[in-house]
Amino acid sequence: MKRGVKKKKAATRTAKKATKKTASKTTRKKTAAKPKKKTTAKSRTTAKRKTVAAKKSTAKKSTAKKTTAKKTTAKKTAAKKSTAKKAAAPPPKLSSAPKIEKRQAPVIPMRETAAPLPSAAAAAPAPTAAPAEQSIGVVTHYYSHLSVAVVQLNEGPLRVGDPIHIKGHTTDLRQSVESMEVDHQSVQEAASGQIFGLKVRDHVREHDQIYRG
Repeated sequence: MKRGVKKKKAATRTAKKATKKTASKTTRKKTAAKPKKKTTAKSRTTAKRKTVAAKKSTAKKSTAKKTTAKKTTAKKTAAKKSTAKKAAAPPPKLSSAPKIEKRQAPVIPMRETAAPLPSAAAAAPAPTAAPAEQSIGVVTHYYSHLSVAVVQLNEGPLRVGDPIHIKGHTTDLRQSVESMEVDHQSVQEAASGQIFGLKVRDHVREHDQIYRG
C-alpha cells in the first residue's frame, strides 16, 4: 500500500513539473511575442515622423521657391521702370552747332517832309478865360416860409435890378435883385457893410457866397 501511495505522489509531482514546464514555455512564448508588437508600433511612429518631416521640408522648399520667384519679378519690374525712364529722357542737345551772327540792316535816311501849313482853327486865337467872380456878400440866414435871405454886403453898392450869383456846396442860383428891405422897409440900394433882406427864387443856405453878375 505504501508503495502505491508513493508512486501516486511521484506521478503527481512529475505531472506538476510537466505543467509547470509547459506554463513556463507558454509564458516565454507570450513574452517573446510581445516585444515584436512593440517594435512594429515603434516602426510605425518613426515612419509617421519621417513622412511629417518630409512634408515640412517640401513645404519649406515650396515657400523658398515662391519668395525667390517674387524677388525675381520685383527685380524685373524695377529694371523695366529704369529702362522706361531712360527712354523718356530727352536726348542731350548738341553744343557743336555753329552760332549764327545777326547782321543789322543798313539804315536808310528818311526824306525830309515839308512842314504842314497851319490850319484855320490853329491860326484863330484861343478864347480868353472868363474873369473869376468876386464875392460881394454872404448869406447869414434864410427864412424858408418867406423865401427871404439875410445878406451881409461886404462890397457895395448893390441896386435893385443888378444880376447876382448865389453859390454854395449845394446851391447854384442866378437871378436879378428884385426887392431889398432894411429894418422891414423896402430900399432901392444897399451900401457896403449893410445887412438887408433879399427876396430869392430858390432855397439858399447859410454861408453861401453872393457874386456880382
